[in-house]
Amino acid sequence: MKGKSTTVRLRHLAWSVALGLVICGGNAYGQDADDLTDLSLEELLDIEITSVSKKSERRTQAAAAVFVISAEDIERSGAQTIPDVLRGVPGISVARLDANKWSVASRGFGGIFANKLLVLVDGVSVYTPLFSGVYWDKIGIPMEDIDRIEVIRGPGSTVWGANAVNGVINIVTKSSADTQGGLFSIAAGNELEGDATLRWGFPAGDKITGRFYTRYMSHDHARDIDGSDANDGWWHSDAGVRFDWNATDEDLFTFQGGWFDSSLEEEITLASVVPPTSRIRTTESNRNGNYILGRWTHTMSDESSWQLQLYYNHWEEANVRTISETRDTFDIDFQHRFALGDRHDIVWGAGFRYIADDIESTRWLYFDPGERADQLYSAFIQDEISLIEDRLALTLGAKFEHNSYTGFEVQPSARLAWTPNEQNTVWASVSRAVRTPSRSESDTLLPNIGLPGAMVTLVGSEDYDSEELWAFELGYRVSPRDDLLFDIALFYNDYDDLRSIELSTPEFGLLPGYVPHLRIPFIARNNTVAQTYGIEIAADWRPVDWWRTHLSYSYLNVDFDVNDRAFDIISGLQEGDSPEHQIHWSNYFQVTDDVELSFTLRYVDELSTLGVDDYFTADARVAWQIRENMKLSILGQNLFDSERAEFAPTFVNTLATETELSVFGKFTWTF
Repeated sequence: MKGKSTTVRLRHLAWSVALGLVICGGNAYGQDADDLTDLSLEELLDIEITSVSKKSERRTQAAAAVFVISAEDIERSGAQTIPDVLRGVPGISVARLDANKWSVASRGFGGIFANKLLVLVDGVSVYTPLFSGVYWDKIGIPMEDIDRIEVIRGPGSTVWGANAVNGVINIVTKSSADTQGGLFSIAAGNELEGDATLRWGFPAGDKITGRFYTRYMSHDHARDIDGSDANDGWWHSDAGVRFDWNATDEDLFTFQGGWFDSSLEEEITLASVVPPTSRIRTTESNRNGNYILGRWTHTMSDESSWQLQLYYNHWEEANVRTISETRDTFDIDFQHRFALGDRHDIVWGAGFRYIADDIESTRWLYFDPGERADQLYSAFIQDEISLIEDRLALTLGAKFEHNSYTGFEVQPSARLAWTPNEQNTVWASVSRAVRTPSRSESDTLLPNIGLPGAMVTLVGSEDYDSEELWAFELGYRVSPRDDLLFDIALFYNDYDDLRSIELSTPEFGLLPGYVPHLRIPFIARNNTVAQTYGIEIAADWRPVDWWRTHLSYSYLNVDFDVNDRAFDIISGLQEGDSPEHQIHWSNYFQVTDDVELSFTLRYVDELSTLGVDDYFTADARVAWQIRENMKLSILGQNLFDSERAEFAPTFVNTLATETELSVFGKFTWTF
């Protein structure tokens, strides 16, 4: 489909800005907008974060490219899924493949399984070891329970370990003490068919608070490029409980548990060695799982504390056309922070993870061995050295890991932050990070393209090694006025041993479920290198009490090359699987005491190698505070250029779909 012309896009932009100013003009002046004016812009943006160094620090003084999405930002966006919330983060590219799949990537390397971005919920990884990446549809936390989302662009491997190569996203939920009382919300529209949340927070004893929630979501099918339903609808139900116990002034115990059940459909192209060699079938995946988490935090002083965390997760997926998988994960993690003299602030820790899976293969996706148990041992240490008190700090650290695929890995980093005054911070860093192999790169047989009497098959390799990155970053934050903040980050990434898919010697043989045929194997190797560089610029401004605006621009250049190899089929595709240019402009207006307006404009550049055009679109939300405890809102998404593709299938042969205009209303009641 052809992209909109530049003239049309500029006309849309001018119309949207004018509409927002007309709606907000006059009524907004002089209004008492408590939810905006209670906090200064500095307080709104300079919140405490923990994802950079596993200790609390001010966001504006962190030696990393950090972006924080607050609970207020989430509400004002109106988004009901985590990927939609992340669309406004500079350097993060979000694209919807169909109704239940997204590509979410940091600084390049997009895809259904974007394998260089580590995603955490309350510090626990939700990165799947099967394919490397994230099943975004399984994250069903109520949006109202999220305290903030901390996004680190660039390596976070020194404290979080392997796979935190290009970034870390940590979704931090609220304490049960902050969610006392009841909440009920319900949303419905043309694409979001239904989304209902019920939450109840309650005192559970002396110094103990608790919270229970349940959520149900249902999403309509997307649309094929020919205009018909793509048979990719999905539903998800989620329930969870949390208890926080302040046993003493020094000891905090947290217990969390949860359960989810979901079902998603998709149309997939299956390969065959007999005509027709390409067959489109509708398939359904049923997923469910549960987890428990316990955390004990002991605080000795402002400079000294330790934390012990235990975690267990059970996951099941069943699909008659792909695979059925059962996976159990056990994780134990300990960390300790202490001051050494007046100049050293040290954080160290150790952990152990055990993952056991049982996979029932099918003729379209085969794993050998079917059962596997992997172990990960880890330790890290990081020292923040005060070179000049409150002005210049050097942070040195390293992560040491031993995994079942590649053995011992070391991931060091050095970060320097100079804060000459409260208004300015200059920082620089150099880091090494690795992405370790997944099950699919080591143990899989994936029939991909059928030919008469032959099959092109993707094959894993036990010799597949870790992918390596050396990253160099430079950043500057400045707040020239109390109502204005600029944030600039530049980066250069040098990758080695990236995945290549190389032709091997064809041979006659059998794949499970197929007649004898010529097998044309393409094997996973590590013969690709790449360099990326770019800049990310963000500005936050509150010109008046009733208006806050955020503007960001991201530029990314990707250059792939191959080392000594026979034949590679994917390095060229990866050069164009993330947009070169992205612009995001969001605005929040407090129109009256009871009415608020948000609108967002987005430009996303083309994905050249995937044949996806660039696009310009907008989202808008109007909310009315009916009573003190009741709010009604209406959200429109993809208001411009809604009939478009945002991504294209790559390894998984699902059908290409188009994004549609979405409108839904939401009612929230607190009691």
